Amino acid sequence: MGKSSAQGDLFSRRSIGGGGIGDGSDDRGATLTVELYAWRPRLPLVNVPLLRRVRGRRRHNFGDELGPIVVRGVLDRLGLTEDAASGKHERLVTVGSVLHFAKRGDHIWGSGINGKVARPLRVKGGELTIHAVRGPRTRRYLMDHGHDVPPIYGDPALLISHVDKRFRLAGAEKQRQLLVVPNLNDMPRYRSHPQAISPLADPLEIARLISSSEFVVGSSLHAMVLADLFGVPCRPLMSAYENDFKYDDYYLGTGRELPEFARDVEHAIRLGGIDELVFRPEPILRAFPHELFRAGGERTSEFTPVPIE
Repeated sequence: MGKSSAQGDLFSRRSIGGGGIGDGSDDRGATLTVELYAWRPRLPLVNVPLLRRVRGRRRHNFGDELGPIVVRGVLDRLGLTEDAASGKHERLVTVGSVLHFAKRGDHIWGSGINGKVARPLRVKGGELTIHAVRGPRTRRYLMDHGHDVPPIYGDPALLISHVDKRFRLAGAEKQRQLLVVPNLNDMPRYRSHPQAISPLADPLEIARLISSSEFVVGSSLHAMVLADLFGVPCRPLMSAYENDFKYDDYYLGTGRELPEFARDVEHAIRLGGIDELVFRPEPILRAFPHELFRAGGERTSEFTPVPIE
C-alpha cells in the first residue's frame, strides 16, 4: 500500500489552517454555495478523424468526478458546508488537467496544466488564488506566466480514501489478474480488450475494480493515481491522444522519477509495476481553502473518520 504518515488530527481546523472560517453570521441575503468545478466531456459521436468534432452529450469521466467527492469529504470532516463564507459566488477548481478552464477569481487546489491545448491558461497573473498544484511542471508554467504558486504538490484524488470510507479499499481481495483502464480518448483502441473497462463508469465501481486487481495498466491518469493509493502494482500506457505533461507532472509531484511508459498491454506486463508511492497527505490537506466555506455545526455520519496509516 502507498505509505503515509500523520501527527495529531489532520482534520482539525487548526491543522488545516488558522481562523477565518465563515460561520454564516454575516447574512447578506440568499446563500450562495461554492461551485466545485468538474469537467464533463462531450465525446465524438463518430471516431473518424474528420468527424471527431461532432460531439454528443456530456459524460462523467471518473477521474474528473473525484474532485467534488474529495472536497465534500474534507468539508464533512471539518464540519463545513458548501455555502460560501463570503456571501458571494466562489469557485474551487481541483482534480484534473483543467487550468485552461480557470476563470478570474477562481481558487486552485491540486489542479494541473493540460499540455495538449493551444492555450493552457486564459487568466493573467494575480487573477487566481492558488493553494496547491498537481506537480512541479504546472507550478513552473504558472510562475512563468506571472502567478504566485506555493511549492505544494499533490493530486487531491490521493486523499479520497482518507475522507470517504467508501473508498477505503486498500488490501481488497484480488478477483482478477489484470485490469486495463484507458483514457477516454483511447477507448476505441482498447474496446475489444477482454480486461478493459470504460473510464466513464461510476467512480466507486472503478475504484473497487482497481483495488481488487493484481495489476493495473492504462492511459487513464486517475486509474494510475488510485492504483498508487491502493498499493496495486501499475504501469502507465502511452496514449495516442494525451500529452505527456500531466503524467510527468503527477509523478514528479509525488517525488518519483518518471516511469517508463508501456507501448501496449503486453509490454506493460513485461515491465511490471512502477516504484511504489510514498504519500504524505499533510501538505495538501493544510493547503485546503477552508476559509471559502461556512461552518455547518455537527459533522454528518455519512463519512466516518479514517486514520491516516
